[in-house]
Amino acid sequence: MPAASAATAFHIRSGALDQALHQFSAQSGMQVLFDPALLTGRQSAGLDATTTARAALDSLLKGSGLGYQFTDEHTVVIKRASRPAASSRREAPAASGADGAVRLEAVTVTAERKSEHIEKVPIAVSAFTGQDLDDKKIETGADLVKSTPNVSFTKTNFASYNFQIRGIGTQALSVTTDPAVAVSFNDTPLIRNRLFEQEYFDVDNVEVLRGP
Repeated sequence: MPAASAATAFHIRSGALDQALHQFSAQSGMQVLFDPALLTGRQSAGLDATTTARAALDSLLKGSGLGYQFTDEHTVVIKRASRPAASSRREAPAASGADGAVRLEAVTVTAERKSEHIEKVPIAVSAFTGQDLDDKKIETGADLVKSTPNVSFTKTNFASYNFQIRGIGTQALSVTTDPAVAVSFNDTPLIRNRLFEQEYFDVDNVEVLRGP
């Protein structure tokens, strides 16, 4: 998966901006989050060049009144530019998940036990809707780890699974050991995590909170 600063060959057709961002996501390997209403009626001149992901975004968003922000090394959020130079303020480089840009209806998450816009959440979050899970073929916890940056897991001798996020976790060897990474299902904590033994059928959304 190419880094945000690596040169990539882009062949993006001119047309609706949301479709251009879909093509950008597929060709760069980055996850692009945006509110569909924000892009309605906006056009892009397209791009046919070998350049960095940042330069490509600058070109695709030129004249649209929109900017972008990298929320982590694998995710970029499209937002309204607060001032002309807003798109020049960038944070961590990003690469992204699998296919096209992710269209979240209101780009809302419940990371803090309430629904709010993803840009207002003060922690790094990877959010997947049920449609995202289908589109990216995320059917189990093992698939989820492959699509989420900075997350790994280990399996104990007693069929328990232990997550590590950004290197922090518990290498548990006993079934009685409490995990260091909390897992909740329908806002209910799972004391014994069996996430990797379940298939994601009829799941509304999955959110992974990686901290500030």
